[in-house]
Amino acid sequence: MCNVEHRGPVVLLQIECDLDHVSDHDDVSVGMERLTIGDPLRAAQSLCEASMDLAVMQAVKLKELETKTAGMEMELGEKGKRLEKKQGMFLSLTKRVGRLEGRVKELSALSKRHRAQIQELQKGLNHIKNDIAVLERQIREMDPGQA
Repeated sequence: MCNVEHRGPVVLLQIECDLDHVSDHDDVSVGMERLTIGDPLRAAQSLCEASMDLAVMQAVKLKELETKTAGMEMELGEKGKRLEKKQGMFLSLTKRVGRLEGRVKELSALSKRHRAQIQELQKGLNHIKNDIAVLERQIREMDPGQA
C-alpha cells in the first residue's frame, strides 16, 4: 500500500473477529488488523495456535454454560415441585373455606330462627307478666275478708 519494495517473502493477512462470539474476557484482538509476517509457515502456525486457543476457550465457556444450565434446570424442577405442593395446599384450603362458608350460612339461618324463637318467648313472657300483674291487682282489690 505504501509502494515500498520489500525483500523476501511477505504475507499480508486480514483477521476479522466476530464480536458476537467474543466476550470482554477473551484474549483475542478485536477489529481489523493487518500483519506483515516474514515466515508464512510461522504465521500459519500462529494462526492455528490462536484458533486452537479460541476453540479451547469456547469449549470451556460452553461447559460452564452447560453446568449453569443444568443447575438452573434442577432448581426449576425443585421450584416446580414446591409450586405443585403449594397448589395442592391451596386447593385443599379452598375446599375447606367452601365447607366453612356453608357452615356459616347454616349457623346464620339457625341464628335467625333462634332470634325469632327468643322474640316469641319474650312476647309470651311479657303476656305472662301482664297476666300476673292483672291477677295481683285483682287480688289486692278483693275484699280482705274473702281472701
